[in-house]
Amino acid sequence: MKIKLFSISILAVAMSVTVVKAQLGSHIGFNVGPSFGTLYGNNGTDNLRGHTGFAAGLTYQYAFSTAFALHTGLLYESKGASQRTTIDPFDIDVRTNYNYNYLTIPVLFRAHLIPDKKLRPFINAGPYFAFLTRQMTVVRTENGDDYDVNRYNNTNDYKGFDIGLSAGVGIDYLITDMIHLDFEIRDNLGLFNISESSNDNARLKNNSLNFLIGMQFSIH
Repeated sequence: MKIKLFSISILAVAMSVTVVKAQLGSHIGFNVGPSFGTLYGNNGTDNLRGHTGFAAGLTYQYAFSTAFALHTGLLYESKGASQRTTIDPFDIDVRTNYNYNYLTIPVLFRAHLIPDKKLRPFINAGPYFAFLTRQMTVVRTENGDDYDVNRYNNTNDYKGFDIGLSAGVGIDYLITDMIHLDFEIRDNLGLFNISESSNDNARLKNNSLNFLIGMQFSIH
């Protein structure tokens, strides 16, 4: 009986060590999910609505321990805002979407709240660095059954680089010794004016909320 209990104890310790080793070192992966954006920075943005886009990209994570890690990667993200106005007395409905496409590099410090487990809640925070690839404004005008759509590429009217702060919460699940599945809600707050205009009334800053699902693969 004692030998059996001893064997079970050794097996449990070995499994625990395997789980811990799988959580350490380098991991590569991907994440994807919807992104809900808006713009702020001047009085006119109070009339703007949210923009629904998406985010997707590759990730890299280095775990210093089972509790702390550095999380980064390259993320393609659609940000922006929308607006809807009605022109009276003609009852013309105008819907405008302001679309900003960015390549974003987040640099996040991640802390697992319950380390050494298969299911680990986490929080992370840090700066992000974003490169504008294209800005497209889409205007849809409706008058009864008739409608017209116009697209305007205004990329040159905006700065090609943005910096902000990201913060998120999520859950990391160890599927196998080598594969992690994670879910995260991440808020990204732009800190600088993205407009090239010197007019204070044209100041714009980004804000987006990501709902991400991803997988990570241990490569150590």
